Amino acid sequence: MINKKIFAFLVCAFFLAGAVIVNALALKDSEPVSVGELQVWPILDANVTMESSLLPGLKDFPQYEGVFANGPAPAVDQTFLVPINDRLVLIDTGWGKGGPKDGRTLDILSENNIKPENIGDILLTHMDIDHIGGLLDGDKATFPNATLWISKPEYEAWINGNLDKRPEVAKAKAKKVAELYKDRIKLFEYGDEIMPGITAIEASGHTPGHTAFDITNGGQKLTVAGDIIHIWPVQLPLPQLSTTYDIDMEKAAKTRERLLDRAAAERSLFAGMHFPMISPVIKRADGGFNMREPR
Repeated sequence: MINKKIFAFLVCAFFLAGAVIVNALALKDSEPVSVGELQVWPILDANVTMESSLLPGLKDFPQYEGVFANGPAPAVDQTFLVPINDRLVLIDTGWGKGGPKDGRTLDILSENNIKPENIGDILLTHMDIDHIGGLLDGDKATFPNATLWISKPEYEAWINGNLDKRPEVAKAKAKKVAELYKDRIKLFEYGDEIMPGITAIEASGHTPGHTAFDITNGGQKLTVAGDIIHIWPVQLPLPQLSTTYDIDMEKAAKTRERLLDRAAAERSLFAGMHFPMISPVIKRADGGFNMREPR
């Protein structure tokens, strides 16, 4: 891993000369995942916990109650940085500042000499507050140069629809994002290749337009699956169990099983915003799934 002085020099050289060197990035306290020649950098935005009460179906599987023996289950909030071609692409933005939690995505980028204006594209898996909070700096847009990519059904649900299962403060924040980024928002359909090597995959259920992103390069694939899993020690072996965070719990369960099945069949890498593993998926004989547990 290169040190911070060398890293700062490389970033300056890139933005001054326009050279395609973004794959030379190195983030302190983050280990990249290689997808062909691309490097995908997970960013720990916050450590969080998940209560057993989020899983109403857990009562039918008492063998998994031990996951909560010491209290709420640990989880994470993550974002992902993808240097691709001559652009820096961010998938989700985390909590931001001044909300229920202080997210660290912007801090970590800053510590590595990446300024908000250096981000060229932001891909949203969905518009929940812990994914869009970093887009706002008070009453200003945090990222002055970024194109903001949102699925059409997600945008319609949050901006023009009525999401009963989301608090008013979350809906107000989504509308503020739409207002501040209105000239830089691009809406996509499922199946669209948003940019070379990144394709939007239908993953609705958690929210109406929830999206996973396939990142492909050199015959390899990583699926960043957003919020299809919240409590991985339970929902990997029991993908049929959805949390109360999911707007359509039945659809979320079907989406979870479909995407995990696909990853297992393709032997591709799999990641999400609330579990720390990035690994292949293995389908078990009982219909559940395994991933490599974090070190």
